[in-house]
Parts: sequence; C-alpha cells; structure tokens
Amino acid sequence: MAIHGSPNQSALRIRWTLFGAAGLACGLIVAIALGAPIQTVVGLLLITPILSGVVGSVLGMFRDLGRRLANSGALQKPAGKRQISAAMDENPR
Repeated sequence: MAIHGSPNQSALRIRWTLFGAAGLACGLIVAIALGAPIQTVVGLLLITPILSGVVGSVLGMFRDLGRRLANSGALQKPAGKRQISAAMDENPR
C-alpha cells in the first residue's frame, strides 16, 4: 500500500500510530488481567515488532528481487524447439 503523495498522509500515519498504541495497551491490560508475569508480557511486546520487522524485510527483499529478475527478463520461459528452429531458418549462418 503506497501512501506517498496522498493528501491525508499525515492523518493515515497518526491513525496507524494510535491504533498500534491502542493494540499494545489492550494487549498489556489483558495479559495483566489474566495474571501473566510482567517479564513475559514485556518480552512479548518487544519481540513482536522485532519479528515483524525481520519478516517484513525478508518479504520485501524477495519482492524486490522478483521484480528485478522480471524486469531483466531472467524469468521468461525458454523458447521451444520450434521457435528456435524457425529462428535459425530465418537467420542462416
């Protein structure tokens, strides 16, 4: 989702920030209400964004690699035997 250049770019960022903070706060409240140890809760709150960043980086890298390969023509299907022989008949050496 590209948000660059949209007129409500700052509003969208503020909304995502508020929803993210609300989700973290709700998760913390539920975990404390269920009696989970605070060390576990804090550890999970720290690990979740780190893992999300790692997974997002890996997926983004593969998407970019796929686009680069597609643009370079490396992912095109090889020519069939008929196409190769027809091309050789047209251009004899």
